[in-house]
Amino acid sequence: MKQTQIFNRIGGYAHGKDYTRITVLYRSGTLLEQIAREGARQLLQLALENEVNEYLEAHKDLKDEQGRRVVVKNGYHPQRDLISGLGPLTIQQSRV
Repeated sequence: MKQTQIFNRIGGYAHGKDYTRITVLYRSGTLLEQIAREGARQLLQLALENEVNEYLEAHKDLKDEQGRRVVVKNGYHPQRDLISGLGPLTIQQSRV
């Protein structure tokens, strides 16, 4: 569904960063849409985790003067929504 169609279905407007009405529209979708959205979210989350793990593996030999690793995983950034063709996808990115 194109972005203009989304806005037309929720009243013809979307201002600033308020995606609340778009989120409500997508949460009321069919079961198939919900399954597709969750699958896309999981794949995106997995791809982000794999990218971080590859980066950590590539830099595992970098050490500071005390012998500690320089590049480490340090928790997660706050969750955020990415707008996709399936609707908003909530992801959480690792901190490196």
